[in-house]
This record gives sequence, C-alpha cells and structure tokens, in this order.
Amino acid sequence: MRTLLISLIICSFATPTFAASKKKQKPKQKQVSSVSTSKSMKSDFDTLGDNKVFADRVQSMDADRKIRIVQNRIVDLNHRLEVSVGYGFNGGGGDSYVTTTNLGAQLDYHFSPRWAMGLRYEKFYNELSKEADAQYQRAINDSTGTQKFPDIDLPLSTTVATFTFAPIYGKLNLFDLSVAHFDVYTVLGAGQIELKSGNSNIYTGGLGLSVWLTQHFSTRLEARYETYKDLVETENRTQNIVKAMFTVGYLL
Repeated sequence: MRTLLISLIICSFATPTFAASKKKQKPKQKQVSSVSTSKSMKSDFDTLGDNKVFADRVQSMDADRKIRIVQNRIVDLNHRLEVSVGYGFNGGGGDSYVTTTNLGAQLDYHFSPRWAMGLRYEKFYNELSKEADAQYQRAINDSTGTQKFPDIDLPLSTTVATFTFAPIYGKLNLFDLSVAHFDVYTVLGAGQIELKSGNSNIYTGGLGLSVWLTQHFSTRLEARYETYKDLVETENRTQNIVKAMFTVGYLL
C-alpha cells in the first residue's frame, strides 16, 4: 500500500513537467519556420524570384535610349486664319478635248482643330488635247464643210465657299529632327464657275491631308470631286471632274 501511494505521488509531479516540456518545444518550431521563410524571401529578392525571362529583360534595358513624346498639338488651331496658295490639275473626267491645270488661292478660318470655313479661288489654264487639235486641223482643211469643230466650253475660273471637318489627327517624326502633326479632313463646297460661255453653279467634295510643319507653315494635299453644267450651244452637259490640289499655307 505504501509503495502504491509513493508511485502515485511521483506520477502526479512528473505529468505536469512533461506537458510543460512539450509546450516549451512548440515556439522553437515556429521560430525555425519563420527563419526559413525570411531566408526564402531574401533569396527571391536577390534573384528576381528566379524568373530568368524577367531578369534577362531588365538586364537588356538600354538606359541611353531616347524616346520623344508629344502630348499636345504642336499648332493651336483655335480661331486662327490660314492663307494658302497652290497648284492643281484635273486627274479625270471633264471634257476629253481639254487638258486643264490651275493655280489657286484660299482663305480658311479655323474655329477649332476640327472645324473650318473657307473661300477658294482657282484660275484655269487650258490646252487642247491631241484628239481635239487633230479635229480642228481636219475642219480647217475640209473644203466640203462637213467636218465640224469640237464643241468645247472652256473653264476659266472658280470661286467656292467651303466647310472642312477633320476627324482624324496624328503625329509625324520627321527624321528625328522635329515632330509635326497632321489632320485628315473632309471638305464640302459650292460656288460659281466661269466658263467661256458664261457662269454656272459648281459643287465639290473631297478628302485632304494637312501637315502642320511649324506654328505658321502648313502643307495640304487634297483630292476633290467637282460637278457642273457647261453651256455649249447644242446642250447643257454635266461635267464630272476629279481634281488634285497641293497647297502651301501660312497661319496668321
């Protein structure tokens, strides 16, 4: 009995001591795990996370590379007046007996970068085509009087009021020397054409590209469709012309 009592007393003291030893060991395991995680994170930062592709891209970056960025329009087109002169030619349609070129002047008032209103004047220079010249020669040399001259009504000049709208805007890097911006625009207009036989109404519409080189100088390349009725003696013929025009302008 005495032996059993002594054994129970020893066990009661031994059990809390064993439990306490277990509790003391747990913090040691957490500390080891924390140290291991810290070493892993430090290794990831030192090696860029072992991402070789990303590391190669960073190493290949050129610190000396220069990039030119243009955030705003180079030229302010709000409430500005543009004066232009240009040269053009008829690219198709019209009277097949005549080859026509022209010199022109135009005035455009820009309400904003998108909208403008203008006035255009063009002076025409006409030459007979080879076919027309041959018919004239045959008519002159015909003694019977059956050969007739070609019926031609030459264009002399036009005066047209226009509206332009520029929905597309972009920028150009000119050989790394400067940056110019450009607009792609549409144009509509109506006015009067002076013909050899008199005046007639003319209507026009087309597309153009304007390049703003500096705060004052610009260039334009424009293709337009024009239609009018000439006034020949036999009938009023409708003439449909495709015209190309190149101009150089100055912004005031």
